[in-house]
Amino acid sequence: MAYMKENESAPGKILIIGDVILEQNIIGRVGCSCSDSSVPVLNIKETMHYPGGAANIAALIKAMGAEVTLAGVIGKDEEGERLRRFLNQKNISSVLKVDGNRPTALMQRIGTEEELLIRLDKYHQDEIVNGIFHDILKVVTLLLEDVKLVVIVDYGKGLVTGSLLSTVCEVCQSKGIPVFMDLQCKNLFKKSSIEMIKIPYSSLEALYGHRIQNTDDMEKAANLVFTALGCKTLIVSWSPPAPNGVLLFRRYNDWIHFPLPVWMKSISSCETEEIFMAALIIAVSRSIPMDLACKQASEAIINRFINNNHIRDISSKAFMQAFTSSSRLKSP
Repeated sequence: MAYMKENESAPGKILIIGDVILEQNIIGRVGCSCSDSSVPVLNIKETMHYPGGAANIAALIKAMGAEVTLAGVIGKDEEGERLRRFLNQKNISSVLKVDGNRPTALMQRIGTEEELLIRLDKYHQDEIVNGIFHDILKVVTLLLEDVKLVVIVDYGKGLVTGSLLSTVCEVCQSKGIPVFMDLQCKNLFKKSSIEMIKIPYSSLEALYGHRIQNTDDMEKAANLVFTALGCKTLIVSWSPPAPNGVLLFRRYNDWIHFPLPVWMKSISSCETEEIFMAALIIAVSRSIPMDLACKQASEAIINRFINNNHIRDISSKAFMQAFTSSSRLKSP
């Protein structure tokens, strides 16, 4: 579904560079306890796979009607091939380099339809090897000819390094292409010519090193990011228990709060963040000012849930509220 309004230009081509993740939800029913210990035994009813990380943001952008290309790294394994098949099925242009020394990042959620029992993650945090690094840069340089916006998505899985970030920013700056960053981990790189950084409230608090208890703390934390990275704009997503919605900082002491309805606090913060990021990217690629782009992206979240316009099929609403993300596209 495209989020295009009257008198708006068509979105430009978008390049996403970042950590691709395969998400797996294993749903079952708890029967008896294990005879060897007191842990419950889960009788598996259904296993579902979804694209995660940069792959899901690319999928959402495509579903919203924009042209997108995804560049990332996968392992030489079934998880990587599953992601590749999904992207091909959805006609999403992608360049996925294979690194045989690392697995495809995998996030497994195991639970019943009512609750999440455990989450298991499998990935390497080591930086990518030089060969893969240079391959990614070559691809980026070739793809930039008709790109209007570059977005770097960092989930701390090893692809996004200080060298990659600075090199991409340098190349993009020479071509007049803005660079956005979706920073979903605690990495804090050296200054670069990044136009906008989006960071979750929890990561901002971790970078600040103290609990953010008031406006003064929040502005000090924002100033830390501005000073360290030299970005022009900072967006902070305020997931529960913090105030709902996002904050747009044009300077550390000049910000706007875009709240979401109170009833949306029960929705997965990961779910709302990814919808917001995809809609924001599309709006900016149409040359919409950042404050209006944030407003439209917030409206996109609300409209998706009000209209029940979920792309992902799920077996239980309770299960979705517990730990699935109905915004994602189901993988074959």
